Amino acid sequence: MSFFPEADYHTHEKEFQQILNDAINRLPEKQRQAFILSKQQFLKREEVAKGLNVSPETVKSNLERVMKSVRTYCQQQLKDLPFVLLLFFFSKNL
Repeated sequence: MSFFPEADYHTHEKEFQQILNDAINRLPEKQRQAFILSKQQFLKREEVAKGLNVSPETVKSNLERVMKSVRTYCQQQLKDLPFVLLLFFFSKNL
């Protein structure tokens, strides 16, 4: 069962991806690096910390800030899009 026509889903998915990329690009450098290493390259917190030459707790703190910032930015940009799609996208990509 589908809530939205297939073409609408793909259009929204591309739009979501662009907004997510914009949100990530707006992050401070260290936070962006932590996000990319952790969420896109799937490194463990300790590996990210070693790569960035910071403590694992700093990585944890940075990622908490990142998630809040990215979520807030995306919600502001996506306020007119269906909430169900927003939840699906975040669960899939973050």
